[in-house]
Amino acid sequence: MQETNFELIQRVEPLDWVGAGVLLFALVLILWTKWLRPNAFITTFNLFRTQLNFDSTIKESWDLNGPQSWLLNANFVLNFGLSIYLMLKSGTVRNFEPSYAFLGFAMAFAFFVLAFVSMTCIGAITGAGKVFRRPMQLAWVLPQFVGLFFFVLNLVWILNPDFSQSLVQVLIASLLILSAQRFLRSISYLLGSGIEWYYILLYLCTLEIIPLLLLVWFFFDWK
Repeated sequence: MQETNFELIQRVEPLDWVGAGVLLFALVLILWTKWLRPNAFITTFNLFRTQLNFDSTIKESWDLNGPQSWLLNANFVLNFGLSIYLMLKSGTVRNFEPSYAFLGFAMAFAFFVLAFVSMTCIGAITGAGKVFRRPMQLAWVLPQFVGLFFFVLNLVWILNPDFSQSLVQVLIASLLILSAQRFLRSISYLLGSGIEWYYILLYLCTLEIIPLLLLVWFFFDWK
């Protein structure tokens, strides 16, 4: 009697419906923004790419308090949270547990708002709130384009989970580029304004160091 060999073949992973649902909602926000401002993507890219004409752009064609800004920043928080969720689920950072999903989105929200809360508090205490006006504007504007990039990144990630290791590296590189853009442009403005050095130290702590330390703590130290 001929012997039959059975070989186990790994089944294709089903689509992550949680991630797909978040991505679909983010797509609604992006399309809504595009409907409100047809040139939204080009404008946010130019604001991220260079500081030339920054003041005139936000005064004439990109209202910082307009609905398009709120929608794109909501998209950033959603997609950054989704990236953290996919990172945890892939096991590239730590073993995944369902409770990490909510924690990932909470961490993305905290990363985004922490700088505003801390700078507002310090500005109120020191009476130098105007000093942090430009850094706060940059912290509000620059993530808007990065959120669009994260949307594309997460779409590729959900459809190709085998690429998780490489996509994690792309995510980290994107965060470093965002932080570098924010840091260099804010420091350039603060130095050009001739303000006291301790305001620059406060800026570094509130807008750059604390949020990044928060992410490092979450990914590597939190149990």
